[in-house]
Amino acid sequence: MSRQDYRSTTFNYTISGGTGGGGGEGGVNGGGGGKGEGPTVNIDHSTNKIVNLGQGLKEILEKWLEFPPDTQDRQYYLQSLAHQDTGNWLLCHREFIRWKQNSGSLWIKGVSGTGKSVLSSTVIREIVKTCPEQSSVAYFYFDFSNNRQCLDIMVRSIVWQLSGQSPLPYGALHQLYKALKNGATKPQHEDLLGVLKNLLSELDQTYIIIDGLDECHKTDWKHLIKFIHNLCHAAENRLHLLFTAQLVQEFEVAFKDIASITLDSEVSNNDIKSFVSSTVGGATNWASDSKYAGDVTEQIVQKSNGM
Repeated sequence: MSRQDYRSTTFNYTISGGTGGGGGEGGVNGGGGGKGEGPTVNIDHSTNKIVNLGQGLKEILEKWLEFPPDTQDRQYYLQSLAHQDTGNWLLCHREFIRWKQNSGSLWIKGVSGTGKSVLSSTVIREIVKTCPEQSSVAYFYFDFSNNRQCLDIMVRSIVWQLSGQSPLPYGALHQLYKALKNGATKPQHEDLLGVLKNLLSELDQTYIIIDGLDECHKTDWKHLIKFIHNLCHAAENRLHLLFTAQLVQEFEVAFKDIASITLDSEVSNNDIKSFVSSTVGGATNWASDSKYAGDVTEQIVQKSNGM
């Protein structure tokens, strides 16, 4: 094989340690068990880097990270609540357009009940739908209702999502796994931050959306704020970071220099009016009559007070 051929070839390597084969035939005693085989790793010798992980290693890494939660369930649920025009005003907002087109950070803030999570789901849908194919997207919803309130769970989820979109899928995680005695030790927070830093350097334009910082355990807020600040520094390169949170003092002080959009009753009323108008128009009683529909819609919107 020529030098050029050797350098352009991808080889498969099998990691030992899998389940042993069945015993061979014998007389009184059976033959020896077969050699165990673990997952396969494909390595490109032109770069000496992992091209992809064979079947098995991804599952090993996922188990090692204690199965980061699938965030798509929350995304699907919130999108099911959204009217087709929900959040259109945000997608046209100059701060949002600037954030979408240029790396940087954006904070969407507002009191409880102003629809921040539904807006987050609209942003995620927009980014996935319209951004270039080479862009990467990861998101996380802090949530009181399903035990997703820990900073560590969020970091593991973001790292796991981006690892699968890396040019070297799960390669950075695999390197950490090997460094920690082939998974004998669980990764610490700082370990995962190192992997995240490596991933952001590997990836092209990356979008990270984190919803509901205030729903993170308050005991984690200090470290959460530090994490957001670290991402903001990374956002000076190719990262687009968007997060939502209530107007609490700790966040107001910590994020005072970050571009923001404040949700008040006026902007929330736009989404409420769109939803109510559609619902009233589809009713089968007197309220759907064009003579009354406008007044009915306005009355409901006013009573809602942006909630």
